[in-house]
Amino acid sequence: MRSFEEILDLARDNIRRTPDGRCSIDDVMKYAMDASHGHRCNTHRRVREQFSLPVPDRVSFPGQGSHSVPVATADEIDRLLVLLPIARPIGRPRTRRLARRNTLGDSLYVMCTSFDTEHVKIGRSSDVLARAAALESGQNFRVETIVAFPGKGHLETSVHTYLNGHRSHLGAGREWFAIPAAEAAGVVAGALQQVSRPANRG
Repeated sequence: MRSFEEILDLARDNIRRTPDGRCSIDDVMKYAMDASHGHRCNTHRRVREQFSLPVPDRVSFPGQGSHSVPVATADEIDRLLVLLPIARPIGRPRTRRLARRNTLGDSLYVMCTSFDTEHVKIGRSSDVLARAAALESGQNFRVETIVAFPGKGHLETSVHTYLNGHRSHLGAGREWFAIPAAEAAGVVAGALQQVSRPANRG
């Protein structure tokens, strides 16, 4: 998935902007995913609903008549691009394609146990399903994978450091955080956005 800066470099003047600097979300998504306008709209709506993102403002650009499009700030689009690869898919899952993608690097995963939804485990693995099964092995509880970020496993330490204030002190494990499971996907996505940001960005 391209970053927002890469998309801006590629699209040049093809991304519509408002006077205050907000960008057309659909224009950005044209360069982020190979899909029809309808599919892009459905994907954006699904990501908003799944991760409780705010409904964006809509703006009519010159030459568009009464047709308005959603717009967002650079930070909001950065977060959307982080969430796009992990959102629930529309239609039939592309199992083979996902399998190939996951070989590019370890995934950063977020898991919780069936008896405690107020704490989550944030770790890395090349096989998230196998990791969950290993954690369950010999235990009297289930382990649920809340979300996995393919190719982001190398950022595990940075994410742990960023979320250090949420670290759980209930046990010896250092990968457990006091973050409610219902909020964990959005919290970790936000952390990834921050730790992935180049140092020279404002």
